[in-house]
Amino acid sequence: MTSDRDTNRIQERTTATRTIDRHPAKLEYASNNLVRFDGRGLSFENVNGEDILIYPGMALMPRADGMFALIDLRELRVTYRPTRFVESEQVPADAHVQGYTWAKVNKDGSPDKRFRDNYQIPICIYGQLAISSPSGVAEEYQVSNIAAAEAFAAAVAQYQAALGR
Repeated sequence: MTSDRDTNRIQERTTATRTIDRHPAKLEYASNNLVRFDGRGLSFENVNGEDILIYPGMALMPRADGMFALIDLRELRVTYRPTRFVESEQVPADAHVQGYTWAKVNKDGSPDKRFRDNYQIPICIYGQLAISSPSGVAEEYQVSNIAAAEAFAAAVAQYQAALGR
């Protein structure tokens, strides 16, 4: 998620409370010349800043100019929460559709019949991962597979506990 704002529900004829700008982000194995070890790290792509590369005990945020931020993994906060999202784009195959609403709605949630081609749109449940740190990291990701998002946040918390957070 790159930005958000409150929604004027009456003017925009929607049930959504926030409008979110999103861009697809890759979640893949990390590699960087600064870190060498036999395993593989995890890379969260960041479309409006440095990617977050997670390795054992640390997170690395390399910049294009060769500079980088190094964050002790015990200081990285990873939180999960399920979130309802009115999906106006393609629903991912692993997403859970909780119900449907209308593209244009009245205050009571019924379809606004003033719009001729009003259509139903899905309400999905996504996992929202927030990654932050005292040093200024503040990123949010929507994950279509809520079980995977919750498991990731739980695994990070368990790992941090083992490190003595």
